[in-house]
Amino acid sequence: MVVLAGDGATVDIGLDMTLQAWFRQEKFTTICFDNELYANTGGQESGLMQRGFVAKMAPVGKLFDKVRLPEIARESGCHYVVNCTVSKPSLVEKVIRNAVHIAREVGPTYLQLYTPCILEIGKNSMEGLQEMRDSEKPTERFAYKEYISEPAKQLLEEMAAKDKERKERQRRNNWPVRPNRTGGPIMIKRRLNIRMSGLGGQGAVTAAHVMAMAANRDGKFSISNPFFGAEKRMAPAESYCRIGIERIYDRGELVFPDVIEVFHPQVITMGKSYTMPFYSGIKEGGVVIINSDIPLLSDDDVERLRDLNVPVFYIPGTQIAMEVAGTELSTNMTMIGSVAGITKCVSMEALDGALQERFGKKFVASGGTASLDEAIKKKFAKKEMLLAKNLATVKRAYEIASEWAETNKVELRVGKPAVAA
Repeated sequence: MVVLAGDGATVDIGLDMTLQAWFRQEKFTTICFDNELYANTGGQESGLMQRGFVAKMAPVGKLFDKVRLPEIARESGCHYVVNCTVSKPSLVEKVIRNAVHIAREVGPTYLQLYTPCILEIGKNSMEGLQEMRDSEKPTERFAYKEYISEPAKQLLEEMAAKDKERKERQRRNNWPVRPNRTGGPIMIKRRLNIRMSGLGGQGAVTAAHVMAMAANRDGKFSISNPFFGAEKRMAPAESYCRIGIERIYDRGELVFPDVIEVFHPQVITMGKSYTMPFYSGIKEGGVVIINSDIPLLSDDDVERLRDLNVPVFYIPGTQIAMEVAGTELSTNMTMIGSVAGITKCVSMEALDGALQERFGKKFVASGGTASLDEAIKKKFAKKEMLLAKNLATVKRAYEIASEWAETNKVELRVGKPAVAA
């Protein structure tokens, strides 16, 4: 059981019941989203507010110190207590996983996560992120603190040992479970799930559609679908493509992808993604493809992906589109070529046919997609030139990605494995 609550339900109104559950050693995790005020009711004072802080509904300022609930949780019998911000998603993922496992087997756990309400403190999203980073410095109130009881520590050690043993057993049996940079078995899957994260106007929806049509031409089953909010340029937009050797029935948001493609750096640098971090849910042994000519990942992100054995492929997709097709509107073609080059999930012949079908007929996934298609067509005097330039862009990216995959011994394939992944 996991309880998600804010300042009031955790520290003020709900503390009595929470304490009693901790005393009884009930097996559940409490996650407190610490806004340091009551954000949903106009900025009221809460027990977790800092001394002296002035809010809309607390004009004279807080008169006493912030309640030290992590210390109370520890003294009340919680076996795992963490105090931190949510500025590092990979760290948050790790502590939540630990907390849930410990609560399930040992006893109650408590996480206090600083999530400032940027509307109430008068900051934009990036300033809010900096506020969290400033507050987690070693001498500040949200410096990372972790308490683990002896039984909980023993459980985590046992889990780590079992995970190490599982990976070693897979290696000994030569199971086709995942690729790695130093060589090893190819991961062969019955289905490949691709999540394309970009911004409005980049053609992520078109890219997924073209990939799905190409897979059909190769005799595979496939489904593509878009996922976005406001139809405007530079707003977050995602699309998903599922390709397999068996009929596919599920649609909608793709939570656990094998491949993640990032069409624009702002997906990472500004958090313009429907999942945070952008690689949330990536399967072990998957691949991340990023349209950038410079590294964008933090050290924490690199470490987390390395633990999952997920290699990262950077490709200057927009630059290639400009060089080959003469327009940045063909950036999505480089992303198509990249995923095809690494995974070999569709052939170049099938992609050629899919491009001719897509731009030779009128497909309308949305008003914005139709407008983008027309904008691309206007960039070229003749439809034949449009098709030729787009295909050339796909081929260039396909060749670069194929070479990278071969060099780094990274390859995902869709087929009938001896042992299904």
